[in-house]
Amino acid sequence: MAGDLAIMMPMLEMSGKHTRFITDVMYLYNRGNPLNDHKVNLGLQSECANHVRSLPKYKRLKALPFENISPLPVTLKLDSSREETK
Repeated sequence: MAGDLAIMMPMLEMSGKHTRFITDVMYLYNRGNPLNDHKVNLGLQSECANHVRSLPKYKRLKALPFENISPLPVTLKLDSSREETK
């Protein structure tokens, strides 16, 4: 419950000047799904969200620790019989 909020809030708090608006849709909620947290247990979902919002804020990062790191190839394991390198 409120897992996306628990991940996104600290990232936004720490990102400071590194936050940018992008026009591409990166995440889409399926509000029609009957298993959505707010449909399964709205009270618990609200309680968890309020708890996350009540936590102390993270300090902003002055620089991103990975700005000068070259990206490495990533191996994605798709299933037990096939691997693909990105």
